[in-house]
Amino acid sequence: MRDPVDIETTLSKREQWKKEHLNEQEISLWQNVETEVIATWAELLKCRYYAFYDKQRMCTLFKLVFIPEMESTYISMPMTHMMDEPSRKKVDKFIKKLEEYFVVFVPMINKGKFPEVSQQLTKKNHTAYTNSYQTVKIDLDILLHQSDRIIVFFPKPTASPGVVNELREAHETNKEAWIIYPSKLASPFLIYYYDRSFLNEKQFFDFLASEKRGTVRFDKKLD
Repeated sequence: MRDPVDIETTLSKREQWKKEHLNEQEISLWQNVETEVIATWAELLKCRYYAFYDKQRMCTLFKLVFIPEMESTYISMPMTHMMDEPSRKKVDKFIKKLEEYFVVFVPMINKGKFPEVSQQLTKKNHTAYTNSYQTVKIDLDILLHQSDRIIVFFPKPTASPGVVNELREAHETNKEAWIIYPSKLASPFLIYYYDRSFLNEKQFFDFLASEKRGTVRFDKKLD
């Protein structure tokens, strides 16, 4: 999958597509249909099927093909209010380390606009609502569902409705949930859904090294 903003830019430069004048909303829905149809074909043919964004690290494909026994995880994080550069760098560093132990499916920050709170649906903001709905659908119904577990990483303490909903979905579909939350004070609604918690990255990776001892590790440099 790819960000609809990038797809729109690419298609507008191609002779085959530029005269079609496809907009961001149409592309977003079109990509959704393509993904769902291919998933249905794979199910009918009893084939393994994965969907992920083009921003995934190259090692994702390598591990899916050559290390099929490696456990997969969806990485969840607070995105709406915590995508400043220092936090983003911490997230990227965390994911890269996590790649040693898991196939990691990563959500994407959509470049399109999201609707403002309490804004009524109009033709002017219809695309913003489509972006918002598709982001939730992809994260919950595709990336999380195809993963064996969920790991949540908070660079710093904050509230995140997205994380709570993803934890709830994981809990209700019998996926184990681990969370790295750098504070001893947390909402009961956050605590309710996870199976194991850690106060910092060192504590988490020390546990992971012990928990995954004897299992396959990814130590190649493909990126």
